[in-house]
Amino acid sequence: MVTSQDGIELIKDFEKFRPNAYPDAGRWAIGYGHTAGVQPGDTCTQQEAEDFLRLDLEETERYVYGVVQVPLSQHQFDAIVSLTFNMGIGNLMKSDVLRMLNRKNYDGACRQFARHNRSEGEVMDGLIRRRAAEMALWNLPDHVPSDKSPVSPPIPDREIGAKPDKPSNATETPLSDMVKHSTTVKMLLGVLSSLVAVVAQMLEPLKKNPSAAIIIGLAAAGVGGALVLKYRDTKRGT
Repeated sequence: MVTSQDGIELIKDFEKFRPNAYPDAGRWAIGYGHTAGVQPGDTCTQQEAEDFLRLDLEETERYVYGVVQVPLSQHQFDAIVSLTFNMGIGNLMKSDVLRMLNRKNYDGACRQFARHNRSEGEVMDGLIRRRAAEMALWNLPDHVPSDKSPVSPPIPDREIGAKPDKPSNATETPLSDMVKHSTTVKMLLGVLSSLVAVVAQMLEPLKKNPSAAIIIGLAAAGVGGALVLKYRDTKRGT
């Protein structure tokens, strides 16, 4: 699992793109908060900043893999990566977010995001908004793995974003066959519906003659069965 585009866009929205190097917590940063090797006077393009961000997120994802011990949905993973990218793995490791999460208290872990809204002891409006956005992302409907294993790191040999290989025995149903089957089903249903109506009319005057009614009913059932078999044979022949 890697950070999805939803998670990347959230991080970009709050980090803000800066093409020129700027001081950040005693270091120099550039782009979307990239710090490795940045010197005063450095510049970068938008594309370079996004490449730096992807590299930085890969490191953050590895940290998350190492400390989260429960399954996460994609949106939950995105949210906690954004939180960790912002406040650092050290702060995540000693946080109630991680403690509650590893106890499978997903709702409690989400609520703890809101506590991390300070910078140097001061409550920051930007961090309040970011935590709210991460909590909203966490709570988006998404599939949570049913197994008991934690999130797994990405396969290193597969390029990020590459489509999975199709199994060699995989088959596809052509659209024309689907339409043909659908049309055949509709036709058979129409014939059966008409047959039921005709049988009902034939049985009405024979209420006083049960033997004749039974014979007609059996004949109708035989016709219906023949139609079903015909459809089955038609489907097998496609």
